[in-house]
Amino acid sequence: MQALVSEQLGVNSSLLAHLDHCLLCRACERACPANVQYGAMVDQSRYQLQQIRPQTLVRKLLQNIGLKLLTAKNWQFVAYTLLRFYQNSGLQIFCRYSGLLYLLRLHHLERLLPKLPPRFTPNDEYPSSSRHTKGRLGLFTGCINSMFDQETVKSSITILNKLGFDVVVPKQQTCCGALHLHQGEKQRALELAQQNIQTFDRLDVAEIVYVATGCGVQLSTFSKVNFEDKKSELLAKKFSEQLIEITEFLSRQDLTTLNIKPLSEPVIIHTPCSASNKESSYSLLSHIPEIKARYLKTPYCCGAAGTYMVSENNLARQIRCKTTTEIMSTNANIVTTTNIGCALHIKEGLNPSAIVKHPVALLASLAMD
Repeated sequence: MQALVSEQLGVNSSLLAHLDHCLLCRACERACPANVQYGAMVDQSRYQLQQIRPQTLVRKLLQNIGLKLLTAKNWQFVAYTLLRFYQNSGLQIFCRYSGLLYLLRLHHLERLLPKLPPRFTPNDEYPSSSRHTKGRLGLFTGCINSMFDQETVKSSITILNKLGFDVVVPKQQTCCGALHLHQGEKQRALELAQQNIQTFDRLDVAEIVYVATGCGVQLSTFSKVNFEDKKSELLAKKFSEQLIEITEFLSRQDLTTLNIKPLSEPVIIHTPCSASNKESSYSLLSHIPEIKARYLKTPYCCGAAGTYMVSENNLARQIRCKTTTEIMSTNANIVTTTNIGCALHIKEGLNPSAIVKHPVALLASLAMD
């Protein structure tokens, strides 16, 4: 990266391979005694490459379309409708058994797709039915969760309401910007940050709860962004101070009122690279009677790493082997993880009967009315 900046190295296939193959798991940051911010350096390098990297029109078009399908609400609606049609019309069965997906080299990507329920569009507000409300919370849902993990979004709202919290889910919220930043789209990531900061600033909420830890890492960096005016910087700092991850928030609450059913099956807890919630996930699951939960011993990235599981599919699958091999050796059929990308990637590498859920979704499925 230093050689690139100082123009000692030109843009060539070797340099691109080094930067493109980085997972941005940031394990090197945790191990570095000098506290080198490697993740930020890679993002900056990818931004610089975006300006000078020779890109074909097709590659640029596919990247832009991919980002919009995943993160822009209007595009998401179209994508979700088409994917639901694909799954329910018999087209999926035809494509899988005809060999068409292999011919188009889409078979690995298609297997990441979960079974999609009817689209859930959250209301703006979900007031608690409790006589004595404990407060008002903002909920950051994340763009990928809104498409592929609606169960976790609904479960979070349900649990928070049952505990006596009013929940606000502003429709003006947008993607956290992580996918854009990691693809070198620095300016677009900044625009998304400003939109989210302004949206949640208009709400009268004590805290902003987020459900995907991958989003949380990006959201927490807003206070470090150099905005053009002082007001934006102050709002960004306030936003970051209000942020809290859902399992961490729930682990501080009295959950005895949820009346949780027992679960005697073993549960494996996967901790995403983006998470610092290892203890809170376990603490949350420990409220389930009879549960036998344990962490994965494998301290490696699962290989999902945002869009890495799509752009570097072969490498991502190789990296994932250590994680899935350990899970299968335990005979556990339930895995929890707090990041949707990890959930989709791990699920694709396990038996079809395996259940991969967010801890909050598992808890909500056992909470009795």
